Amino acid sequence: MDTQKYERVMQSIKWRKEYISETVSHAHSTGRISTAMIESICLQLRMTIEDIAVACVVANADELPELAHSLRRAYSPKRILKGLEGINPDCYPIPMVENLTASHGNFRATYPRPEGDWLTREEAVKEYGRLGNIVHRNLKAYEGDPVDYVEVYTRCAYLNDKISNLLSHHQITVLNENMMYRILMSGTGVDDNGVSFEGRIQVAEFTRIT
Repeated sequence: MDTQKYERVMQSIKWRKEYISETVSHAHSTGRISTAMIESICLQLRMTIEDIAVACVVANADELPELAHSLRRAYSPKRILKGLEGINPDCYPIPMVENLTASHGNFRATYPRPEGDWLTREEAVKEYGRLGNIVHRNLKAYEGDPVDYVEVYTRCAYLNDKISNLLSHHQITVLNENMMYRILMSGTGVDDNGVSFEGRIQVAEFTRIT
């Protein structure tokens, strides 16, 4: 896997999520929610889900170059993930939780995060469609019932949290069973030059010892 490309996609997601969090925080503090603000948040969440699908393509591009090339033109996260899952059923990020009783260093002992508070593959596809209905509502001549923007705002804040729980510390599985990747969205440590850092995205490659 090209870890630098993967890190760039994660950085894009991080920027989008920071914007969403700041916007939600501002709305919460002022008590003001506008249609334009909701549409902007929905767009950034929708693009974040697209980035998650793109990250899956990047992770598998080295082993599946032809498929990855064709999927880059698919656009739809549903089509991208379906195409990848035909060969690598575990292409979607696996959220992890640290085992604090057996942890040391930056990448610590972990176990898969129980479902419930993170964005599953099925939810990602479903919510992508829902968000699109809000973003492209003007193209439908405002048909149907009026949109409850307070409800949409609450839903968006919830989705943003679920995406954080999915990606904050996750694992990527590739076809090579001897390789595995762990990603921290906000890691701390010391770089190769001995300089301390905090809040940096870290992508680590692990090789199975046989």
